[in-house]
Amino acid sequence: ADARGHGASDGDYIGFGWHDRLDYVDWIDQIIETYGENTEIILHGVSMGAATALMTAGEELPDNVKAVVADSPYTSVNDLFSYQIDRMFHLPSFPFIPSTSLVTDLRAGYSFNEASALKQVKKADVPILYIHGNADTFVPTKMSEELYKNTKSEAELMTVDNAGHGEPFVVAEE
Repeated sequence: ADARGHGASDGDYIGFGWHDRLDYVDWIDQIIETYGENTEIILHGVSMGAATALMTAGEELPDNVKAVVADSPYTSVNDLFSYQIDRMFHLPSFPFIPSTSLVTDLRAGYSFNEASALKQVKKADVPILYIHGNADTFVPTKMSEELYKNTKSEAELMTVDNAGHGEPFVVAEE
């Protein structure tokens, strides 16, 4: 299935994982209902998919969810956009990011501060494996490091040298 606002899914806005986390909870329930109570589930995602999986990890999940694998995740939409506006345009986050967040809140129903994987992993019970490339210039590696340090559940962090954004699997396939 496609996330909201992507592919064949309905929706006019991309929620960067925030609204989608609730869809994931519903999908988890559907998988268990379809394949049985003994079904084991691992949530895996890259970039926005990784952040979505982490946002989902902070929700109340059934024991069927055994782990989360998050490749190149961001801490929050606010942090990501603040980093990007500086990197790409050499502009300060204020007033651009707060004003855009206000518009997003009015039109799409979420604020950039609210859409936080960091807040969610502080509530997580499921084990999490973070993977991040040390050469990632789109989402800095320090975001995975911060997520890892703040994860309530059992967690591991694997960094991959010479891997850019979403490239760890290609660079370090073994």
